[in-house]
Amino acid sequence: MLKECFIDDLRERLELNKIDILFVPKGFEMRHAGKTEFYTENLCYIPRAGASPTEDEENVTLKEISDEVFTIAGEGCGLASTLREMFRGSGYEFRQYAGQALSYSVLEDWASLGIGATILPRSKISKRDLKWLLVNEREHASITFEAVWNKRSPQPAHIKELLRYFRQVAPEYIKGMTPN
Repeated sequence: MLKECFIDDLRERLELNKIDILFVPKGFEMRHAGKTEFYTENLCYIPRAGASPTEDEENVTLKEISDEVFTIAGEGCGLASTLREMFRGSGYEFRQYAGQALSYSVLEDWASLGIGATILPRSKISKRDLKWLLVNEREHASITFEAVWNKRSPQPAHIKELLRYFRQVAPEYIKGMTPN
């Protein structure tokens, strides 16, 4: 069974052995956690309505949008902290709108209303009005997710089966995850 929760809730559930494995943005910290990169997804920029267009039709760099105000989802999903770290690491301030959305689709709506721009993983965007976000002129901005498990817990048969399934259908995703 798959379940969606906020990161803090997932951490607690994993520590209490109420869940077996979780998928979170890279950087998740927990004692006694085993983890491996699961997949990486490129990020896209959705300009706020009325924003002046950038020169490139398909791409935009962090530098080009560094003065923008961004709408974000709450802290529970990990995207906001990933974006803050990306901007900080590139020498820019991440300016954020005071409100927070409960879903990525609301962020798209807010951008179309002119409230603020947003940055989302491509798979979470329904619109075609987007630009690929580049950290610099050549490097795509991305978010990396990790699979995390409690090293103190034995891996039950269904987790071993899940890992075997991933190994069969997407072997590049599960490097480092070996069933016991």
